Amino acid sequence: MSGWFLDHLPSQRLDGAATWFWSGRGQFGTTPLVPQNLRAEVALVDAGDDVVLYWDGPDSLKYWIRYPDGTLEPVDPPARPVPVPFGPHRHTPAFALTRGTTYTLVAGTTDGNGEVQEGYFLTTTVHASIPEFESGVRAPWAEGTDEQGRVTFTTGGVRVDNDNGALGAVLAGTADIHEVRTEQVRGRGANAGRIELPDAGITVHHGPGPELGAVVAKRIDAEGVNTTWAGDRTAGKGWIEFPSAGISIRRDGGQESGAVAADRADLNSVTTQWAEGPSGTKSRLAFTDTGVKITDPDGHRGTIVAGETNVRSVVTPWVSGPQPGAGWIAFRVEGVDVMRDSEVSFGIIRAASFEEKDGGTGRPLHRRLPPYAWPPKPDKQKPSTSSNLREDPE
Repeated sequence: MSGWFLDHLPSQRLDGAATWFWSGRGQFGTTPLVPQNLRAEVALVDAGDDVVLYWDGPDSLKYWIRYPDGTLEPVDPPARPVPVPFGPHRHTPAFALTRGTTYTLVAGTTDGNGEVQEGYFLTTTVHASIPEFESGVRAPWAEGTDEQGRVTFTTGGVRVDNDNGALGAVLAGTADIHEVRTEQVRGRGANAGRIELPDAGITVHHGPGPELGAVVAKRIDAEGVNTTWAGDRTAGKGWIEFPSAGISIRRDGGQESGAVAADRADLNSVTTQWAEGPSGTKSRLAFTDTGVKITDPDGHRGTIVAGETNVRSVVTPWVSGPQPGAGWIAFRVEGVDVMRDSEVSFGIIRAASFEEKDGGTGRPLHRRLPPYAWPPKPDKQKPSTSSNLREDPE
């Protein structure tokens, strides 16, 4: 500060006490009324809170507050009921503090053109408890205050360490990142499941041990699934086992064979003991050693209904037409009886052609296949594939 300004400031005692100052000419004298003791009401404030500055100084000077960017903010003269030639002064800067800021008190006068004639400067710094920066912060690392976890900035990104210098944990509500590289992922609980990421894919464990765990998902889209069995979420329901021979369907969570329900099954081969309708109250087909057994829901012999039946042999006590009251043929030990009108009365045999034989009687020509013995025997002959017509032997 130039000595001229000090020498030309008026000197005055505030009370009867003697006060000395150092003049610009290198000598002591009575106290000049110059600004002094610039201070903040609170030196550490929360970001955004008001800052209150105090200083002592004569009312005969004008004052400004200079911000770090060079902006000058004028200070209004204090309203005093009784003139006090030597302060104190109070001012709240218009701009709220966001980080550590150094305020400069400028004291001086203005010339005839209104330009500021700066003559005296005082500074004080106020810090924000949580500073804010518009252009970022540069530091090799950042460390906590109460807990000494540390974040180090590396060429590849950041490294998070705990207070012992080992890799630490990152806690967040949501993590939105492009890629995660880790050996395993686990839940927060001590007994939570975890997922290991080996070269072959993923391994799901139950709890902290090596026991394999469960995957619960609404949908799994995969090219292949290798598992010993598959079951429902609820215990006690059906499940599918995968032996070397194929698949085994179980029921009730046990080893008992279960049922397959499907709209359509397209198979090359079906091996089963019996088959019946889906309602459980319809006829049944049982596959025995000698053939097929048809029974109705009550277990009695059932009926085959078909547009055409092409078989090598038919064993039946009688045959009837489909319409009500149709004739029928009974197969007795002595031969064949042709009946009429559903009654036990003989009916008529009609044919378009006969071959005369044995005194005018003959038999109709028809396609004949070698008969089977009844009941079938294990050494039954192979059916003939010939389609030649021949006479039915008597």
